[in-house]
Parts: sequence; C-alpha cells; structure tokens
Amino acid sequence: MHENLKVLHAFLDAIIPGDADTAIQYVDENVVIHVGGRNSLAADYVGFDGFYKLAHDQAALTDFTLKKQPIDVLGGDTHCVVLVDFTASRNGVEYQWRVVTVYRMESQKIAEIFIYDTDQYVADIVYA
Repeated sequence: MHENLKVLHAFLDAIIPGDADTAIQYVDENVVIHVGGRNSLAADYVGFDGFYKLAHDQAALTDFTLKKQPIDVLGGDTHCVVLVDFTASRNGVEYQWRVVTVYRMESQKIAEIFIYDTDQYVADIVYA
C-alpha cells in the first residue's frame, strides 16, 4: 500500500468516528480546506483552527447526527480521493448524499482538502 494511503486510512479511522484530536496529527499545520456550495459551511478553512472549526460546525449543524461511511479510497504520490456516503438529520428530516473528497498530500501529511458534494442541493439544505 502506498505511504499516502496509509496516512489517509489512519486519518479516516480517526475522523470518521469524530476524533479530530487524533486525526489532526495527519494534517499539515497550514492545511487549506475548500468547501463549496451556498450554505453556512461554504468557505476556505486554513490551518488547525480552520480544521477544528469545520469539524465542529459540520457536526453541530446536524445536531451531531452526521454519519460518514467511506466507500472507496484511492491514492498515489500527490493525491488521494475518498468516496463517502453521508447521512444526517436536520429539523427532523433525514438526508443522504455522497461526497467526493480530494486530498493533496505533501511529506505524508494532508496539505489541502477539496470537498465535493455530489448532491449540492441536499448539502445546502443540511448545512443551511
């Protein structure tokens, strides 16, 4: 298995159940996270503070009902890609959608993250 995939699997093993404190050890201190859409999370998040803010806000907006199930993980020398099924409740309604996340790797750390919701309409409702 490629070294970057090992790093990403360790990151996912921590972040999927919500352990941001363990996950952060696999993230570069200057990480930039890009979140698209027209919702309250849409922004660029920078550094460890940005990482923690996004992790907290994503969970809080769903009353901590957000669940992530990785479907597939691919990776190479500079990038890794994860396909993830998301479920969350908002205002008593349960939503499901798929997310493609691209990780740019540098020196076996996550240097940049691009989050692409495959159903932006649903993501915008969930994170309104």
